[in-house]
Amino acid sequence: MPEEFGLSWIKRLAGGPALFIMAALPALAADDVRLAQAAKDELGRDVRELKTKMITTFLGPDTEGTLRAALEALWGCPVYDNYGVNEVGHGALECSHRKGLHFMEDLSYFEILDTESGAPVEHGKVGNLVATVLYRKTFPIIRYNLRDLGRILSSSQCGCGSHFRRMDHFLGRSDNMVRMRGVNV
Repeated sequence: MPEEFGLSWIKRLAGGPALFIMAALPALAADDVRLAQAAKDELGRDVRELKTKMITTFLGPDTEGTLRAALEALWGCPVYDNYGVNEVGHGALECSHRKGLHFMEDLSYFEILDTESGAPVEHGKVGNLVATVLYRKTFPIIRYNLRDLGRILSSSQCGCGSHFRRMDHFLGRSDNMVRMRGVNV
């Protein structure tokens, strides 16, 4: 997300009371950090003045919670993780209980398969995320191996009331593809 776009929102909202939910500007966590820094450097403003209620973003492989903690300190609000990929769309999201990301099983079905054999793994074991998208009418996606590493944390009902299975945060890739300047290589 270009900082200019985010800064234009901050300029408009910083003048008065604002209910500003960062989810209205979907971005990667690194973009949220850059936006907060740009607001400070270019406008002399602290984004906490916006009284943002929550941020929902893609934390990536933040297994130690350091990026989440940094974002919460910068923005002064809770940060929730999401999981998604271009081919599937939004696949999982974190609720306020933060006990894993709920698969959006009404839209997609996810399996965790062994990275070598392709066989299903037990709950709690790491493997490749494989997705079947249930809502697409053209170009169906059936058992597409995303090569993203994940694991099922729980199949039991969450404290929020959801019965959807929960996955761990994104754990990395099983291949050695990397992104350079937004391009997969």
